[in-house]
Amino acid sequence: MLRRNTIGIVGTGQVGMAAASALFQQRIANELILIDRDHRRAEGEAMDLMHAQGYAGRRAVRAGGYEDLAEAQIVIVTAGVGQKPGEDRLSLLNRNVLVFKEIAAQLDRHAPEAILLTENDGMIKDVNSGFTRLFGSIGFDATTTLEIADEADVTEPLIYYHFKGKHELFKISLDLAFNEYFARLNKLPKRTSTEFQKFANIIDLHFQIVDDLPEQMRMIVTTCPAKLNDLNNICLKNIKKARQIVVNYISDCLNAGKESGEFRKVPVPATANMLVALLNGLLRQGGISIG
Repeated sequence: MLRRNTIGIVGTGQVGMAAASALFQQRIANELILIDRDHRRAEGEAMDLMHAQGYAGRRAVRAGGYEDLAEAQIVIVTAGVGQKPGEDRLSLLNRNVLVFKEIAAQLDRHAPEAILLTENDGMIKDVNSGFTRLFGSIGFDATTTLEIADEADVTEPLIYYHFKGKHELFKISLDLAFNEYFARLNKLPKRTSTEFQKFANIIDLHFQIVDDLPEQMRMIVTTCPAKLNDLNNICLKNIKKARQIVVNYISDCLNAGKESGEFRKVPVPATANMLVALLNGLLRQGGISIG
């Protein structure tokens, strides 16, 4: 008895249907199951493909639900939400993460043995790494989208297909770097045996993030200083937020240390600013600045 090959496709947008058409025409699967939140759309797409049976041979294509994927050997996930007017790419990414989590839960329940394929995000990662390296080495203004494409080994039109331009690329990379930085600051221990240990923790954190994200940090220190006069620029907003968090942290340490007798009575605002400047001086060589 011949083995029945079943492939499920979650998401019947342009990418999903391009995959379905290729699989159908190349006769790779005996059965294609199309799943979409809009079930009527999936049904329509399935019927369109079935009209081509005279060319591709007997291949079953039908709309279904996750419960129909129990016998599927492969599931291809192309579903996602589109970008809203004015929405930045990071917000779009976060909304798509929620969509994928919902899909993954359904697949784990109904098709736990299937091979899962998603849209290739390798190109996006290559582009991200490419422009981050270029922004860090030669600066934002000197970097062109053609150079970014060459660095990522893709065509320039592909850059503009996924992104509005290098300003959006810069914002995405900057957001990712600062979000990681803010997350690490929030994870600093609130209670330590001494206030001095808190100082040691925040210094270690800054050196560690430079080691972990060297290209992003070089990009920040290379590009952001020239943009700090622009009140609407993302550099200024993130650096002001970072500075405020660090100043508050150090100020709390100083106040607590003064009360416990661990530190001498010193003017807290001036001392906090001095320590931030010292921290910046230590870290500039590694590529990060907190203002």
